[in-house]
Amino acid sequence: MIQMPVTFGDSRITKDFLRDYYRNKKGVPWNLDYESYISDPSNKFRINLIHNKIKEINPANILDAGSGPMHLRRGASDLNIDYYACDISTPDNVPAGAFFAVADIEELPFRENFFQCVVCSETIEHLVSPKAALMELKRVLAYEGKLILTVPNWFSLDSFDSITGLISFAASIASKSKKYGELKSGVNTHLTKLPPWDWKKMIECCGLSIVEDGPIYVFPYIPYFMKTAKELERSIMSNMNIAELFSAVEKNNSLKKLMKYFGQFHYFVCEK
Repeated sequence: MIQMPVTFGDSRITKDFLRDYYRNKKGVPWNLDYESYISDPSNKFRINLIHNKIKEINPANILDAGSGPMHLRRGASDLNIDYYACDISTPDNVPAGAFFAVADIEELPFRENFFQCVVCSETIEHLVSPKAALMELKRVLAYEGKLILTVPNWFSLDSFDSITGLISFAASIASKSKKYGELKSGVNTHLTKLPPWDWKKMIECCGLSIVEDGPIYVFPYIPYFMKTAKELERSIMSNMNIAELFSAVEKNNSLKKLMKYFGQFHYFVCEK
């Protein structure tokens, strides 16, 4: 059975609906164990970039907002900082040394100006009101503190399909062919699909300044349901020389500008 992504971005989607959905959803890609999760090269590139940015900032404390299974913490055992995390559901295992709270990002249980660094990675696009979430993240961020935000690029799979309809159309055609068997629709929970320049406008509208931004993982997007191609991607990127070449492209300022809108993700380092 092939799973194809669809979007449920309609008027029935409420905060209560999303809270129940995420608390009961198991077996989705973001809930994989850490080793399985970073076996996807795009996740590994993203986590590594965030770690490097945290090291550059060198904060005394950090909030991982929308932490999920806390993969950020599990891969950052070398970071000697007070690590706080929040999500609307409790992970199966809270890593040692982490302070975890069940919380909605739009209503954080932390005082103003508390965190020197806040990370919100691949989360804000899932929320009913990303602007309200940004304002709340700004509230708990210390003056001159840094917010590291990552979002799906405009050219990610779900955005491409919402603009063109090509993937949904191909799925509907394929589902009518006995050659491919039955196609079952999965769920894509990205409620907000924006190009990086529109995310930038929203961030700045919330009173945050953008210090730096750029693409993450410029390798062409390969969705999870294309299992053979996904395994080939993992095999290619397991070669250290190839992985380092792609990493060098993303770090090179000239190339980064050229490829700015072609990553699978886009990151922003913001300051209050």
